[in-house]
Amino acid sequence: MQPEKTRIRQKRLQIQQGVISIACLALIVFVFSWLINTAVTGRKHGLLPASAGKNSSSQAEVTMKKKNTSSAASSSAAESKADTSSQDNSSADDSAAVYDGAAMKDDFSDACFIGDSRTLGLGLNCDKAKADFYASQGLNISSALTDQVIELQNGNMGTVLEAVAQKEYKRIFVMFGINELGWPYPENFVEKYEELIEGIKAAQPNASIYVQSILPVAASAVNNDAVFTNENINAFNAYVEQAANETGVNYLDINGYFKDDSGMLPEDAAADGIHFVRAYCLKWIDLLAYLVPQPANG
Repeated sequence: MQPEKTRIRQKRLQIQQGVISIACLALIVFVFSWLINTAVTGRKHGLLPASAGKNSSSQAEVTMKKKNTSSAASSSAAESKADTSSQDNSSADDSAAVYDGAAMKDDFSDACFIGDSRTLGLGLNCDKAKADFYASQGLNISSALTDQVIELQNGNMGTVLEAVAQKEYKRIFVMFGINELGWPYPENFVEKYEELIEGIKAAQPNASIYVQSILPVAASAVNNDAVFTNENINAFNAYVEQAANETGVNYLDINGYFKDDSGMLPEDAAADGIHFVRAYCLKWIDLLAYLVPQPANG
């Protein structure tokens, strides 16, 4: 009786060992199949080792560079890059270097910046001491014509137009609109913007004037105030462009360069969802230096 029980026990043990062996073999086959599949699909979709790829901010900068061209052909080319090989992706990342750090070669000593608190923040954070910033918190296109909020060279306070007339500039960058989003009459916005631009042109007939689109806001700003929405900003940017076109100055559509995949300003770009932190002010000035290079004799 005892030998019979021993034989049964040994048989069960052999069956268990066989099951374990089959399971181990199946696991080995699965692991090798997974490794081979990963290698093949990784190459197919242009995946790169982490050490070889750019970070997410570099990817955004590539997008910024592409958006400098407005033709349908460039848009189509940008879309086609999504399906290219890893070598093509690497080349696209490398091209970002053309724009990344562009402001290092431009001191903006020939330029002035006109605007509201966003431009004021740019002046405080972009490390361009030779540039002039005629900006004030709460300023808008109407008060810029009348309010004496800029300290002039003689120590007195004056308007933006009085400040911009103090010396000759080659490049003038203007941005207004965030404080005007609640204005009920768009035609009044366009009229005042055109009046301001014409005033700048009269004070600086030889300067190139660049009117910038209103920058986007983050979701936190939208949650705090229903007026500060990217839908409102997009609508007002059409009026900004209209004012630039009707006065014959340059329009810089930089809004889309600072949006994430959701169409919002990234939350880390602004502590309050509106005003850029230093890192994004440096991106902003880099972009302007790339889009509007300093004149050769500047």
